[in-house]
Amino acid sequence: MAFPSFRWRLHARLVSIAFLLICLVALNLSFAQEDSTPPVAAVSNSRRSLWVADDTGISEFAPESLKKTGAPQPITVLSGGLGGGVQLDSAGDLWGLFLAGGPNDSWWVFEMTPSDLRQYRITHNFSPTVSIFDSGSTVSYPQVFKLDPSGNVWLLGYDNSGGQQIVEYAKNQFGSSVAPQPAVTLKPSGVYPTSIEFDRSGNLWMSGSTNTVNGGVMKLSSDQLTSSGSPTPVLVVANQATDDSLPFALTFDRQGNLWTLSEIFPTPATAVFDHMQRIRKKDLSGSGTITPDPAVTLYLGNPGIISISDLAFDQNGNLWLDGSLPPSAQKLTSKQIKKNGTVRPRVVLNLDGETDDLDTVRSLTFGPRN
Repeated sequence: MAFPSFRWRLHARLVSIAFLLICLVALNLSFAQEDSTPPVAAVSNSRRSLWVADDTGISEFAPESLKKTGAPQPITVLSGGLGGGVQLDSAGDLWGLFLAGGPNDSWWVFEMTPSDLRQYRITHNFSPTVSIFDSGSTVSYPQVFKLDPSGNVWLLGYDNSGGQQIVEYAKNQFGSSVAPQPAVTLKPSGVYPTSIEFDRSGNLWMSGSTNTVNGGVMKLSSDQLTSSGSPTPVLVVANQATDDSLPFALTFDRQGNLWTLSEIFPTPATAVFDHMQRIRKKDLSGSGTITPDPAVTLYLGNPGIISISDLAFDQNGNLWLDGSLPPSAQKLTSKQIKKNGTVRPRVVLNLDGETDDLDTVRSLTFGPRN
């Protein structure tokens, strides 16, 4: 009787082992398919998520839902009033502003750590880490909410007499059930701001107008922010545009270039055009009033995106704009914003959460701005 050769027996054993491995893999895949619960860590990356503050509250949209036009569903919704603003600090903590609804009603600012947010996504139990509450006696109806590079909270709003003011609440003031007095209150001399933003050096920039400049951006140095008063801007960047335009929003890209958005009202005012400009970082030095040549000028067409109040860059250098008519977040790609011309958003996210009313979008962000 002839016995199989050693080579043949080795081949047969290898085939048997391969078959066993295939069975084990198939069995594991079967079990994996039965358990469809995603791991908590895979829910989202807050720094790449889009955060939006609107009438429904403050919502988070996962990165994968931002790739194409549509009406994405949020993965996190914080409800505590009208969303007035949202920011992420350098530690990844979420800061938000809620408004009660009326011009003299209460408002409150809160902070949530990344671990708090992860817990909230699972338990739906909204419990901020620290918060600060105001009944409207200090700042009436804050319009703009920003963080400086040190994590202090700044609000652009009104005082009790109806005058504009910019106030700071230091980070160590949070945690009380009653709002302390602002650490700093500023009423810039001859300035009528529409929005505020900080650069990486802690300088405060204001879009709007002055007594002598119809439209532009004004700078207060970080040294001018340490005590209350009525400081005069150290630099005014006047609009070069000859049309009647007023900046309503501003932001900085990663290179430190300044981006402004203006709504242009032609005469006669038959339409509204959105007009964007990029001012080089090197052209933002000096003092006095300057009129630098924009590196890029963009037009969003007619009627454009109405009621834009905030701009934000994502991790890939794409520029996002909020809008309230219609309620939306709209993306201009990094390639689109490199050169002059008329552009149309490549992605439009419908953020209208109500069927009987329109939601006002007030703020959007991706991660630390400075």
